[in-house]
Amino acid sequence: MDQLKLQAQGIPLPSNPAYRTFTPTVVALLAAILTLFCIFVEYEEPDASQAQISQYYKWLIDVEVMIFIGFGFLMTFLRRYGKSAVALNFFCSCLVMLAAVLLIGAVQQGLGLGHTTIKLELPLLVDATFCAGSAMIAFGAVLGKTTPTQLTWLMIGLVPLYALNQHLCFKTLQALDMGGSITIHAFGAYYGLAASLVLSNRRQAFGAYTSANPKNSASYISDLFSIIGTLFLWMYWPSFNGALASIAVTEGVQDVDPLQLPQQYYCVCNTLLSLLGSCLSTFATSSLLNDGKFDMMHIQNASLAGELLLEPVLADATSSG
Repeated sequence: MDQLKLQAQGIPLPSNPAYRTFTPTVVALLAAILTLFCIFVEYEEPDASQAQISQYYKWLIDVEVMIFIGFGFLMTFLRRYGKSAVALNFFCSCLVMLAAVLLIGAVQQGLGLGHTTIKLELPLLVDATFCAGSAMIAFGAVLGKTTPTQLTWLMIGLVPLYALNQHLCFKTLQALDMGGSITIHAFGAYYGLAASLVLSNRRQAFGAYTSANPKNSASYISDLFSIIGTLFLWMYWPSFNGALASIAVTEGVQDVDPLQLPQQYYCVCNTLLSLLGSCLSTFATSSLLNDGKFDMMHIQNASLAGELLLEPVLADATSSG
């Protein structure tokens, strides 16, 4: 109220020092990323690039819809942070994708271990988008607790850890994680929880940030926008699971392991079936627990849970046929 009175009297408000550091931070990061792109990143060969467009581009767009629209609107469930959720989701996803191209590309392609450049491939861009998805899961745990500058550094810090965790799971341990339940969802959730605990003091961590906090509440409008995000995530999750499970059109079918041919088909069909089942069971359970009424928080989140439970099964099914 004091700030509103000052504004009404034409008195300029003092700027927040935390926000004065945001623009220099972003400019410095962009300058560093641009420099590294110029030094290390090169385009794919023309013949391979057209084949990648046919194989991956549609799936890349579907995953980006999930990240920028699905996660962005899902995070509007808090009534006081709707604009921050959508806008900062947009900003952070772009930042993470740029950093992920460099760091995930360097780890995957062995930069410095016989390779001097990073090939800008569409599968790498899909992986960078997956990394942004993991970052947005972490973002949900610190929504409303950070300044934009703190959030920027949190997102940048996530990328190298994500790249190393992905390498550990896929290359070192030879784990199967078709839908990213380990490398994307679990990693993002634990990173976000750890960041939230560090950013909160002891009283806040175990007392102030509970369901009783007035800031931890929704409104009719915030729930409405959040369910829009749920619908986008729900519709495009089969693409998320199947994006990297396709067989290149340039490969002869006779040269491909027959067990690999139906991988993408299994991913898409089984993911959709699990989502249909989880939606129906969510409504039934929510009505049972709330005396015949539906809890929007249940609908926004639990209706997507079937896909997460299916991901370990997807990995087993696509590996064994």
